[in-house]
Amino acid sequence: NEVISDSESIYVDINLSDENIVDLTENLDKINTLFNKHRVNSLDELIEIKEYLLKNINDQDSIESEISLLKKEKEKMLMDLTSEANIIHEKRKNVKVEFEDLLNNSLLDLGMNNSELKINLERTENLQKRGFSIGKFLLKSSKNNEYSDLREIASGGEISRVMLAIKSILSKHTKLSSIIFDAFLRIFISVSSLIILES
Repeated sequence: NEVISDSESIYVDINLSDENIVDLTENLDKINTLFNKHRVNSLDELIEIKEYLLKNINDQDSIESEISLLKKEKEKMLMDLTSEANIIHEKRKNVKVEFEDLLNNSLLDLGMNNSELKINLERTENLQKRGFSIGKFLLKSSKNNEYSDLREIASGGEISRVMLAIKSILSKHTKLSSIIFDAFLRIFISVSSLIILES
């Protein structure tokens, strides 16, 4: 009986050992496969890669909350921008008539007696780079009794004088040491010259 019992015990141990050997062999194959896949040579390196990947997975899980937070920030920024753009548009509307009067008075001083400027200011539905306002300069000259887009009907000389008038008005509200016109307008003039023209 003892021999039979011992024999059975040994037999079980041998079977278990075989199973363990199979499991160990499979695990070893998996480890070697991971070595080749990640191009490492030790278990420590493999563990580092595992921890790195786990961290990335955890980071991915937090992306949804980050996206939600960014969406809220975007909505708040859009509300603030919309509010500011509305205020700026109203301010533009409030000064438009006064600015037109100043422009036309300056044009008289510059010899454009038969010309008149006005600003077509419209509000857009969607927020643009400069707010909700789209402005267009319209000119009525001696050759044309109707207001038309300044860029389409004005000559180079007329555009130069219009720009001079605009810069002259703006210079009163900004501290500029000089005003430079680009090559398209072919004018280079200093603030001292503006003072002479205005006097």
